[in-house]
Amino acid sequence: MEQHGNPMRIALIMAKGLVRDALALCIQSTTPHQLVLVVADGPAYEEACTILPPPDLALVDLTLRPLEGIATIEWIVRSQTATMALACGGDVDEPWVRRAMEVRSRGFFTFHSSVKDFHAALRQLSTTGEYDCVLAQMHRDRVAAGLRGRAQVKQALSAREMEVLQLTCDAEELSYKGIGDKLGISTRTVQSHIRNLNEKLGVSTRTGLVLSAFRWGLVV
Repeated sequence: MEQHGNPMRIALIMAKGLVRDALALCIQSTTPHQLVLVVADGPAYEEACTILPPPDLALVDLTLRPLEGIATIEWIVRSQTATMALACGGDVDEPWVRRAMEVRSRGFFTFHSSVKDFHAALRQLSTTGEYDCVLAQMHRDRVAAGLRGRAQVKQALSAREMEVLQLTCDAEELSYKGIGDKLGISTRTVQSHIRNLNEKLGVSTRTGLVLSAFRWGLVV
């Protein structure tokens, strides 16, 4: 007999009607879990949750609007701490899957999987709180490696270099003199810090420095 783990209250946040209907039917007819909410997008989910209690699991589709799906996962993680969010999708580009893992999706379920795989995913989520398929683990490993690399880069920069870097990346596009004025240091000192930053981050231009800073998550 197929084992499904502890019964869960499940919400579907799916833009594609056929996939949404198929998953809803699968949950209702082949599992002991309860389907409590079916919506097409994140805003509709947030609105519904002002009335309904949070589900145990929310399946979030990244296929058509990956950025909206990521934002929905972030909202669930921030606002519904007892709800597990699982990113799902068909042909989703890898950077979006990795981004979903970064914002604490419990894994990634592909629509190319079988019903048996779907049952296995629900079973894992209900018993361990994670879905550890090969694809999800691959992205978890990449996210962990990225975090380690970011920590190493940040450790290599002094507190003053971080201040200069933040102002270099500021939307005001400050000149070196403007950066110096804000920090109370000379333009020459700013230029010295910029040279050090370029060397440590392996770039040679201000544009490269800004791109590298965002790549490593050194500025927000």
